[in-house]
Amino acid sequence: MKNQLSFDHLNCTQFEEFCFDLIRELGFVNVDWRKGTGKNTSPADRGRDIVCQEIHTDVDGSVHLDTWFIDCKQFKKGVPPTELQNLLSWAEAKTPSVALFIVSNFLSNSAKDYLDDYRKNRKPPFK
Repeated sequence: MKNQLSFDHLNCTQFEEFCFDLIRELGFVNVDWRKGTGKNTSPADRGRDIVCQEIHTDVDGSVHLDTWFIDCKQFKKGVPPTELQNLLSWAEAKTPSVALFIVSNFLSNSAKDYLDDYRKNRKPPFK
């Protein structure tokens, strides 16, 4: 059997912390973990667990920052579509450059269909 990376041993907060560290290691800047409370879950995060920015330098040397909203989903099974709605709602309201889900396992088929329909029907201004 191949070595598989598993996040099952992490609780939701530990998974968010892993994602936060990963985003920083990937070179994103202004990384903000929006935990907001000492509880295991944070209802105060307003649909996004992490907000960060990616630096882009154009050929003329001008620098631009693209804002990313990231929602971390620590599930032992497939992530259902209902778990995607908060990030997408806040992304519509605040229009980041990118809305990203980092999931510990996989998106359920209904979640994949939901995202496909969302992109086709809503045509969001973010990636």
